[in-house]
Amino acid sequence: MDEAELTVGMLSHLSDLGWSIVCFDFPQSGTGYVLHSNKKSKDSKNEKSVIPDIISFKNGVVLYFENKDKFTKSDFDKIKRIKNSDEYIESLRYLLRKFDWVSIYYGIGLPKSDSNLSRSLNELQSVDFVALYDGVKIECFYNDNMTECFDGFK
Repeated sequence: MDEAELTVGMLSHLSDLGWSIVCFDFPQSGTGYVLHSNKKSKDSKNEKSVIPDIISFKNGVVLYFENKDKFTKSDFDKIKRIKNSDEYIESLRYLLRKFDWVSIYYGIGLPKSDSNLSRSLNELQSVDFVALYDGVKIECFYNDNMTECFDGFK
């Protein structure tokens, strides 16, 4: 499963579960919502920008997805950096201004495979969740440090 198939499948599944899709980006398209860093760069206005693959909302919860076709530790490091800093919070607040949100959870979406599962579980402390998609349903694994629990993928 490539990243585009993963993103389309996850969008469909999230919608079926009642999640509102706030924004999404297809791989390599650059058409998604650009989150700008609070730390302005003097070289380029988009230099420190990120484009989330999916941001969805339901019952006060916002999910921020970075989707990949295979496990890469650098993606977990990227989400950890975004999650643990307030570097993009102003852009996120602006994007979510019409939603009554309480929590934002940051995670990685991957095709379901034994390799992606085992490698992702070793990096789970870096993110809030890992969502594995098998083409039919999403199976989610949560970081033990999450302060809240929700059943959004059921």
